[in-house]
Amino acid sequence: MRLLIADDEPFSLKLLAATLRAGGHDVIACSNGHQAWDLLTGPDAPSLALLNWEMPGLEGIEICRRIRSRTDSPYVYLILVTGRCRPEDVVAGLEGGADDFVTKPYDVATLNARIRVGERILALQSALRERVLQLGQALAAVKTLEGLLPICMHCKRIRSEGDHWHRIEAYISERTNASFTHGLCLDCLERHYPEDGEEESRAGPERSAADLPVMDAPRVHRGSDRGSRSGSGPRARPSSAAREAPPRTVEGIELPAGGASVDSRESRVESRPQASRLLD
Repeated sequence: MRLLIADDEPFSLKLLAATLRAGGHDVIACSNGHQAWDLLTGPDAPSLALLNWEMPGLEGIEICRRIRSRTDSPYVYLILVTGRCRPEDVVAGLEGGADDFVTKPYDVATLNARIRVGERILALQSALRERVLQLGQALAAVKTLEGLLPICMHCKRIRSEGDHWHRIEAYISERTNASFTHGLCLDCLERHYPEDGEEESRAGPERSAADLPVMDAPRVHRGSDRGSRSGSGPRARPSSAAREAPPRTVEGIELPAGGASVDSRESRVESRPQASRLLD
């Protein structure tokens, strides 16, 4: 991690820089407050800084206040280094915007431990910033419909901003992430496919529209389909008029309604003994 250290005492600056470089850190050193401010606000700024309280130009505590007043920049972890050790000085430094407070002369092990704390906090800040960015992208992808939508009371088309009328599924698909597939409710099944509707009625009232197969394409009317089949397929059902017609009697033999033919071989075979008995 890149660290900035700012101290106006040359010996202390060199000693601190050597100590931190020995710990594997990339150190940037400066000797006054103005240089520290320019480095912290410039491009590729370090995210952790050790600032001496008393420096020419800008003091360390003033740099802390200025950094905290900037809300549009990445977080910088600030450690205030000073020879002041009174409790009121510690309170003033932390309230001024410093994240930590180190007194001189400092212990190397303690200083490294405090730097590691700063690294952990910066890692958490980076992870939080990434999560917030992902959340913003997710929210931007969410489309919602709200407000008053003008809809035709007959065809149920919706009017858009340009006074164009759209089918309701097209309108919703363009403005949301919803997609549609087509099915048939029981009412439309009986209205548009009466033969299938009669089958559903005989199946019982407990069957609902959820039991019907989903149809992704328009179906051909079954009547025309059956009419084009070969003799091996199921025969078409008689019309409702034929089903309601009374039974017919030929030569005293009652035939079933719907039109079993008297010319069939089976009918002729069965009718002969019955007709002979009648004649006798």
